[in-house]
Amino acid sequence: MPRKAASGSGTIRKKEIVRNGTKYTYWEGRYMAGRDPLTGKPVRKSITGKTQKEVAQKLREVVSSGADSAYNPNSGITVEKWLNLWITDYAGEKKETTIANYKTWIDYRIAPALGKIKLEHLQTNDIQRFYNGLRGDISAKTIRNIHGILHSALAQAVRSRIIPFNPADACALPRVEKREITPVVDDNLTAFLSAIKDSKYEDVYLVDVFTGMRQGEILGLTWDCVDFKRNRLCVNKQLARVKQGGGTHVLRSTKKDNIRYIAIPAMIAARLKTIQRHQQNLAAEDPCTYRNDMNLVFTDDTGKHLVGITVYKHLKKIFAKIGIPESRFHDLRHSYAVALLEAGVDVKTLQTNLGHSNISTTLDVYAHVTQKLKADSADKLEKFVSGLQKQG
Repeated sequence: MPRKAASGSGTIRKKEIVRNGTKYTYWEGRYMAGRDPLTGKPVRKSITGKTQKEVAQKLREVVSSGADSAYNPNSGITVEKWLNLWITDYAGEKKETTIANYKTWIDYRIAPALGKIKLEHLQTNDIQRFYNGLRGDISAKTIRNIHGILHSALAQAVRSRIIPFNPADACALPRVEKREITPVVDDNLTAFLSAIKDSKYEDVYLVDVFTGMRQGEILGLTWDCVDFKRNRLCVNKQLARVKQGGGTHVLRSTKKDNIRYIAIPAMIAARLKTIQRHQQNLAAEDPCTYRNDMNLVFTDDTGKHLVGITVYKHLKKIFAKIGIPESRFHDLRHSYAVALLEAGVDVKTLQTNLGHSNISTTLDVYAHVTQKLKADSADKLEKFVSGLQKQG
């Protein structure tokens, strides 16, 4: 039977069937309801009616309303299969390190708990029970990170018309308790500087104290980013570990993909020059043994990059030795920030030096410091005015 074009989208044709010896005639309208996101093939659906006019009207209503355009395949695709498809086809704009982290959380957390459930059968309660089971095992912030991965993948499934809504939307997430910053200052800073003297990673720690750079940024600092004429550093990348292939370290853009310049004191510049001369001597003495292929400022005695966890563990031992075992590498960054604020550096400059993309982040993290400085300035003003009054 030849097909007739419908006044809209789709086709209409006349069909006949025979039941109990009697011939019946009806009309069928067929239209494309989208594409299968797994195969890319068109998904076709049909509607029927007694007359061509009736089917044409039904077809126009369905197509114009989009009510039946969602693809509900019952294809049996599981949550795990969709997550892997999402990583491959839809998360490509993410950094390689980010995708590697996504895969880790999917493989070790999400897939074991939810992976075998068919995507169209996944319910909010399933996800909520999964999140609740993670409490006490990992931090609230990590649970929220896992939620971000799962929610994004399910949101794409909605956009791809595999599921009608995102079951992760209604989940209750644990509250992240804001940790108060604990900069290493005053007597603790004096004790720290004394404790790291002549230690293996002394220069790494000193650069952090005097620049506020993140650990990955320090370990990824290259010689072309050290300007000895202006005594400043260009921060444009970081050393990152890619978990695939046994854990390869690569140089990647900074956390916020920005480039910033940080002035360094003459003392730090002098120490960096000493490191550079030492590396040059090692390369001259035995170029086969010392190969600094990444042009890094901080390397081991063979020219290879330093390992972040090793540097961090060494730092934790020093913190424990001086009585502040809870301190972290990041607290040295806070020490730098507090020192600048107390020295009168404006918040906008601090934001730039720290690499915060938004000044509200800087104000939020160091709010208690700025409030204290405001209180101190009020006290100083009061003393100044009192002095003038006494002179009068």
